[in-house]
Amino acid sequence: MQGQSVANNGNTTNNIISGVAPYWRFAYEDDWGNNSLEFGTLGLSASLQNPTTPAGNAINGSLQGAAVDRFLDAGLDSQYEYTDDDDQISVDARWIHEEETLDASFEAGFASNTKDHLDSFNLNGSYYWRRKFGLTLGLFDVEGSKDPVYFGNATGSPQTTWSMAEVDYLPWQNVKIGLQYNAFFTFDGRSSNYDGAGRNASDNNLLYGFLWLAF
Repeated sequence: MQGQSVANNGNTTNNIISGVAPYWRFAYEDDWGNNSLEFGTLGLSASLQNPTTPAGNAINGSLQGAAVDRFLDAGLDSQYEYTDDDDQISVDARWIHEEETLDASFEAGFASNTKDHLDSFNLNGSYYWRRKFGLTLGLFDVEGSKDPVYFGNATGSPQTTWSMAEVDYLPWQNVKIGLQYNAFFTFDGRSSNYDGAGRNASDNNLLYGFLWLAF
């Protein structure tokens, strides 16, 4: 949100962009026969006034000359696809590195460090048979600096790893019925007792069904 100069006491308008937030995306794609392959890069640079931290702490002060939290994200991605009348196969991967300069949060006492970083990686593969039945498997990982105040957890770590499995049925082209399961191996830096109160990463496992419609 831009165009605001002063935040009232108790104002819940947060994460206001200071200046501009340039974004880039470049990609190359090659197609041959039923195959396609893409490689690309993406990124974002943004400075936020009245930022909100992952722990849920929020600054609500005057925006006149206010300190900012700066975020610089840069990443790589790739995707392979094979498609014919009977089979659809796709594999995609993405890695993003984020540099965080937390001047505003540190000044407010909402971060242990003035500089943190995050790295996220995900890998997904899917197979659809006759555009009716599908299976998708995914693996996800987040790593980063230890900052107990900024992340607001017992370990101070954002490190979280989980996998995903999804089965889909498409009775029509614009309708999808799916069932997805997410299984966590680590959460907030540990596989067991990550909150100091006996909660394990696997306690966050989630199974849910969904109906998807496209118009």
